[in-house]
Amino acid sequence: MDWETCRNAFVSDSFPRYIRARGLTLAHWNRYYRLLCKTQAGLRFYKDGEPEPLPERLTDVPFRSPHRFMLVVDLAGLKLIWRLREIRDLQFEFAPEAISTPERAVLLFRIMTTLGRRLKREVVLTHPYQGRVLFRYCPESGQLEYLG
Repeated sequence: MDWETCRNAFVSDSFPRYIRARGLTLAHWNRYYRLLCKTQAGLRFYKDGEPEPLPERLTDVPFRSPHRFMLVVDLAGLKLIWRLREIRDLQFEFAPEAISTPERAVLLFRIMTTLGRRLKREVVLTHPYQGRVLFRYCPESGQLEYLG
């Protein structure tokens, strides 16, 4: 992917960007969580904004409770916020200004493609305010495309 072509997708405009995968089950979430636990990623778990010990499995998190759960994933300095709300949809939130170099973009694209390959699902990167898909990973083709 050419950095000059896609760099405008990461211009800071006061809105986060979202990496999304849909049509999931708790088994999908656990599969990706186990992968993250095996990597060099820094993981921090929060319940209602307060730090908590990491759960052994995400099935241990009571999703249908009044509490808000969040996992912060730090991959080589790129911080992704995973709000554990709706099981059918996985959504990572990140600050677009964190993607300021071609190397950071490669890291982000690697995260998207790994997520899509592991879960066998389409993964998209979206702008929440504009409501458009900026990038899409297709598991059938194994390709990540820039949709601008």
